[in-house]
Amino acid sequence: MKNNDTISKNITQINGKVQSIPVSRPMSETELSERILILKRFKSLLEQQRARFQQYLQVLEAQEKSIVTEDVDKIVQHSELEQSIISEISTIQKVIDPIESMYRQFGAVGSHSSFIEVHRSEQEMEKIKSDLQRLQASVLHQNQINRDKIKVHLAGLRKQISLLKTMPQRSVFDSSETSSLIDIRV
Repeated sequence: MKNNDTISKNITQINGKVQSIPVSRPMSETELSERILILKRFKSLLEQQRARFQQYLQVLEAQEKSIVTEDVDKIVQHSELEQSIISEISTIQKVIDPIESMYRQFGAVGSHSSFIEVHRSEQEMEKIKSDLQRLQASVLHQNQINRDKIKVHLAGLRKQISLLKTMPQRSVFDSSETSSLIDIRV
C-alpha cells in the first residue's frame, strides 16, 4: 500500500543522529526559496545580536577600567553607550522572535537535498545561539563585577562625606591669632 499522497515519515541519518523527516508533497521552488530566505534572515539577525553582545561586553570591560581609575567622565560615556547598545539588542530581539517563530512554523523541508542544506544552516545557527548564550553570561558576569566595584566606590565616598560632616567647622573669623582685647586711647 504505497501512496505518495499520505503523510509518512522518512528516517534519515545525519551526523550519526536519526532525523525524522515528514514527507507530504513535493515542495515548490517558491516554498523552498521562502524557507531558505527566512533561515538566512534568522541567521543574519542572530549574527547581529552576537556582534552587539560582543560590543556590549567590550564597553563593560572598558567601564570597569574607568571605575578603577575613578574617571567619572568616562564612566558616564560608557553608561550612555551601554544604554544605546542595550536598546539595539532589544530592537533586534523583537525582530528575532517572530522570525524564529515563522521559521519553526514551516518545519522541515520536503526534499532530502534541501533538508541537508537547511540542516547545515541550523547547525550554524545553533552554534551562533550557543555563542550568544555564552556572551550573555559573560555580559551578566561583567555587569555584576562593575556594579560591585561601583558599590565599593560609593561606600568609600559616603564614608568620606560623613567624615567631612563630623569634622568641627571653623569660621573664617574664628582664629586664635586675632586679639581679644582692644586698647583705645584718646
